[in-house]
Amino acid sequence: MSEVVKLRTRAEIDEEAAGWVWRLDSAPEGGAAREDFEAWLRQDPRHRRAYEELTKVWDVLDGLPESPPLAETDIAAASRGGRKYWWLAVAATVIAAVGGATWLLIASTLKIASTAPAAPNR
Repeated sequence: MSEVVKLRTRAEIDEEAAGWVWRLDSAPEGGAAREDFEAWLRQDPRHRRAYEELTKVWDVLDGLPESPPLAETDIAAASRGGRKYWWLAVAATVIAAVGGATWLLIASTLKIASTAPAAPNR
């Protein structure tokens, strides 16, 4: 009986490569992780390409400056700013509900009028 080989998608390979980029970046030099990584690279030529692409992205991200942490006052001010307009959201919802109900009422009235039998001619 033959074995069924499941081909992995590009997304699955990219996910594995991302895991290796992270593991090798955070692991000490050498060790079993490096041997496992080399075995993974040998399994499929797409592994090396995915790893190299993600390594380039990782290096670019490492070069970006750190963003300063937000002060708690900035976070509190941002959350209060959203509360200012809650009434606007409520008003928009009420207007949409009234408008929708009116449209349904008018549409059903027109439908009844258009399907009513005609008056007999004399």
